[in-house]
Amino acid sequence: GAYYPLDNFDVKLDSASYTTDKLGDSELEEGNRYLVLNLTAKNGQATATLMRFDTFRAKLADADGAEVEWNGQMLQGSRNTSLEQELESKQEMKFRFFYSVPSDLKPKTLTIREEESKWLVYDVSGVN
Repeated sequence: GAYYPLDNFDVKLDSASYTTDKLGDSELEEGNRYLVLNLTAKNGQATATLMRFDTFRAKLADADGAEVEWNGQMLQGSRNTSLEQELESKQEMKFRFFYSVPSDLKPKTLTIREEESKWLVYDVSGVN
């Protein structure tokens, strides 16, 4: 629940959950479900800064350390639409990443960074 600074944005992981509901323009394969990661970003700059699908680099790894492929989509926090918006200084924006994962896969970590910032690592192994 705490914000951590990256480059232009400070980010926090709000929650993580599974769903089989349709998200974005992805098709869910049989035997899979989506891991949905709800985050909030706050513009840490003194000027407006654009936030969109390529602002962050996110990686999800399973318990074996294997990377789960990201679909490249970033959705608004509560709407099933892509996010692309300028955030004013100190403005916050909720957003979601989601990954299609086999139902028996146990994700372990989400790592996220912006540009060449440090990686933030979140433990998502407790998601049910």
